[in-house]
Amino acid sequence: MRAALFLAPLAAAGAFVLPRPAFPPPAEGNGSGALRLAIVSSQRNRITDENAWLHRNGLKVPADAAAGSYAIHQPGLDLLIEGTTLTVAPAGGARPTTLDFRNYAYAPYTAPGEREFVKQEIQWAALSGGILYVETAHLTYARSSGGRNAYVTAIDLKRRKVLWRSPALVANARTFVLLGKVLVTGYGFTDEPDYLFLLDRKTGRLVDRLPVPSGPEYVLWKGSRLYVRTYDHDVAAKLYRP
Repeated sequence: MRAALFLAPLAAAGAFVLPRPAFPPPAEGNGSGALRLAIVSSQRNRITDENAWLHRNGLKVPADAAAGSYAIHQPGLDLLIEGTTLTVAPAGGARPTTLDFRNYAYAPYTAPGEREFVKQEIQWAALSGGILYVETAHLTYARSSGGRNAYVTAIDLKRRKVLWRSPALVANARTFVLLGKVLVTGYGFTDEPDYLFLLDRKTGRLVDRLPVPSGPEYVLWKGSRLYVRTYDHDVAAKLYRP
């Protein structure tokens, strides 16, 4: 585990607190269709054999966890996450940048008695081309926050400016993937529809959605395939142009 993981609590004291965001509704329809997703294979798993799935497919989740924090490793930097705080820590000792997403934690509507379950925290993030893509979600029923949950937000890191916010209910998996002009995300929960989503990286708009057997937990890319671990299935999918 990298020592940089423990910078997050220290850097949080000088964090930039992002303003209150919009909480858009879920997307309607199936998207623009400029790019499509299709399932290549799908088979049941044993639910508890996650490590075997990773090993069998030569996959690795680029993250470490410790004491309620975790670090996502990218070439030349770590993204350090603790609750609603994210620190971009470049390699070589360059000064880190910390963003505080506390204003993203609660949607405008919360079902009575469920506030303790609907705090939307950072689930995954990626930095590419100076743009920080951040997934925030709570892990309970969508209705508990009026369906305003599970977003991806794109932020110009240098200007600390929000560029776009996705529709609701597109991202509560433990990872997402940046692929060319799209993000591939996953959303699902008990008694709710379970999908993979393609989102336009420039706008956050829906490009396509693909039903999967159960809630996606990991979305990873290797070679020319998406490897998706859902609650009880192992899925391989591909992208294609119609």
